[in-house]
Amino acid sequence: MKKLFVFLCAGFICTIAFAQTISIDWKVDGRTYAQNTCEYGGMLSVPNPPPTKYGYTFQGWIQYTQLEYIESTGTQYIDTIITPDLDYTYNITFKATDSGWLFGSTVFSAGNHSDFGVSATGIRFGNKYVTLDFVPMGKVSVSVNKTGYDINGVHTDWAGTATMSATSPIRLFWAVNSAASKTGRIYSFSITDANGDYVVNLVPVKRLSDNKFGMYDLVSHAFFANAGTGDFIAGPVVE
Repeated sequence: MKKLFVFLCAGFICTIAFAQTISIDWKVDGRTYAQNTCEYGGMLSVPNPPPTKYGYTFQGWIQYTQLEYIESTGTQYIDTIITPDLDYTYNITFKATDSGWLFGSTVFSAGNHSDFGVSATGIRFGNKYVTLDFVPMGKVSVSVNKTGYDINGVHTDWAGTATMSATSPIRLFWAVNSAASKTGRIYSFSITDANGDYVVNLVPVKRLSDNKFGMYDLVSHAFFANAGTGDFIAGPVVE
């Protein structure tokens, strides 16, 4: 069964000039299935029931604009509510700063191998750690799991077996060693299971209903808003 998405623009606001009342035809494959009107400058009402198409399942009205990235100024972060698993692979595309953590879980406690994540200065996966300087690399993609890590597609194996016992949810822009949000940019973040299926697949977006920036999960269709203070800096709109 395929998925049918219907995109609405401009936050459901009618902006057609030279008309006081606009007539709207809602179509699927050129055939009108609903009609309504909207006052100029007013809010557009979406049809109920939603559209149907043979072989597709309607997933809902898309109310977000995808962004190239979101950037934390040091007080914003995302709580994914997902507890890390030893058998997951964690994938992130980011741009680091001098102190930035891009994701992490569990406040650091020396020797217990419960912390993991990616920062501007390295990758930690439980009892495994590699020191790296991501700042001069600019935009970079990293994947990490219990067997090793990839940096821009180049794989390196861990020496020995990686173990991890992190028990707190994963946070983006979060420093595990100081329990605080950090600066940096995130272009995408995803987790795949042992079968290669997505557990979560987050992309940066602006929510049109209130112009808030956050991450949208392409798996659950949930919006993850800023859990800190202030507002993210938004990257360019993805065309």
